[in-house]
Amino acid sequence: MRREGVICGLVAVLAIGVGAVSVAPMTAFAQAPLALEGSAAPAPWARYRNWNQTSWDGYNALNRRDRTPPAGREVVVRTVTGDAARGRALAFDRTRGGGCMVCHVMGPGTPPSPGNVGVDLTEIGTAGRTDQWLYNYIFDPRVYNPESVMPPWGKHSFFDDREIRDMVAFLKTLKTPMR
Repeated sequence: MRREGVICGLVAVLAIGVGAVSVAPMTAFAQAPLALEGSAAPAPWARYRNWNQTSWDGYNALNRRDRTPPAGREVVVRTVTGDAARGRALAFDRTRGGGCMVCHVMGPGTPPSPGNVGVDLTEIGTAGRTDQWLYNYIFDPRVYNPESVMPPWGKHSFFDDREIRDMVAFLKTLKTPMR
């Protein structure tokens, strides 16, 4: 009984559907309204508040690879004493070009959504790198690796000497593996 009722219902639906298709006249599709005049952007156009006003004209781009000054010599640094807390803040600051975390994972305290273009720096403090090596790799990594894609932060004067020293002090604290 139940099975026969379901089959009869399906036949009825199909019959109604077929009848509706055959009875309804075919009409041409109407054109959707589309305005092509003017801009779709709000006027006047403006960037959102607190937009980074840094000029990037002195930096390399895919179409202009000659803007970055060539790598110089290694900067001699004996021992770096800096403020690791300030270095951490600089490394995780997304308002200054993204900081280090745009490319690197930097220990268990790394904020959400770090990049993965650069090496994992989680345990860089145990890697045996000298203060001079860490300082120079931030200042201009091309001193050690001419093909590096890491920006020469110090060479571009994006970070000053004190800020690089603070970041080196922070890097030296990274000794705990991610879990």
